[in-house]
Amino acid sequence: MKKYIGLFFIIYIFFQINNLSYSQDDRWVYITESDIESIYLDKLTIECDEYGNIEVWTKRYCLSDCREQGGYKIRNYTIVKTIYYLRERKTKTLKVIDYYTDESNFMFDNTGRASERDVVPDSVGETIYDYITSHCPCK
Repeated sequence: MKKYIGLFFIIYIFFQINNLSYSQDDRWVYITESDIESIYLDKLTIECDEYGNIEVWTKRYCLSDCREQGGYKIRNYTIVKTIYYLRERKTKTLKVIDYYTDESNFMFDNTGRASERDVVPDSVGETIYDYITSHCPCK
């Protein structure tokens, strides 16, 4: 009887771990990666407006040595809020939050100061643009 309880407990833990990882993967969808970082898009916080603009959050995991200037902190990942102007094929970075391996973070709010930039062909920005134009329900 104890064997069955132990086996049941192990199977239960296995399914709980799988459910946790599934829900994490269900939120962040892999978009692309570069030599420096891998980029994911948050599917749960996509915001659209009546003009066809879409705001998205992306998470950028550091793949190589991501030391800050001076070398005293190492960046683990960055979360970026960006607005894409679909009709004009332009983008604007609104917020950047860096998370470090020492569990500290730094947020830069660029909302009122950011300028629009073109979506550059064959860039990470274009990959995100292509994804949201083909997958977002609010285009």
